[in-house]
Amino acid sequence: MAKWMLGILYSMHSRPNLIFLTLVLCFELAAHGAPPSDLSDPPPPPNEEGKPIDEVNPDVIESNNLSITPVEMSEAEKKEISYVYPYLQSISPRIILIADLDAIREGESVPYGLGVTYLAPRKRQPQWEGGADLFSNSDGHLHLGLRWVHFSDNYFRPYYKAGIAHVWKADEKLASFSNWKNYYLKGAVGFEDVIKPPMSARLEMELAVGTEEMLIMFSLGYSWGF
Repeated sequence: MAKWMLGILYSMHSRPNLIFLTLVLCFELAAHGAPPSDLSDPPPPPNEEGKPIDEVNPDVIESNNLSITPVEMSEAEKKEISYVYPYLQSISPRIILIADLDAIREGESVPYGLGVTYLAPRKRQPQWEGGADLFSNSDGHLHLGLRWVHFSDNYFRPYYKAGIAHVWKADEKLASFSNWKNYYLKGAVGFEDVIKPPMSARLEMELAVGTEEMLIMFSLGYSWGF
């Protein structure tokens, strides 16, 4: 075919450039032939057992932890995660009653009061907690101690604490702070339970022991975490 075309082109006195391009085109077609008709992707490589990867039993993939399918969480796991308490510090207003048996026997009113406590932030237990209370008998309590919280990152958080307290006597004025009889050792147990973040209900029973008397107090309030 190349010789035939070459002869025609010479007989027509064609230009040399056209002859050269014609020869190159003919030799390229003869050397490479027509383009392949099958342009599809090659088959996947076989696995160790000689089977293509796409024919491997899916159970084998799962058993060897080769699946990249996202793992769905159960409702119980979702519920557990949603109950994480993220706050490290809180302020807790409360109402307090003093269990004064002598006042009850004599028909006197039971002392009650209002107070507030502050829990200092700390990632590990125990945490420092301090507060102040004012009672209907004109006494005031200042207290500081350590609080150990069980399951501090859960919605339900039982705790216990230990510390010291000072009972400020109104009739003693500033001399109340120098009177060692007004200092008490204090312990408490209680719990907090989330109502709606960041607010939790709080119930606590406290015992204060001094040189002349012992006080049992019950408080009810809430904690505001932040």
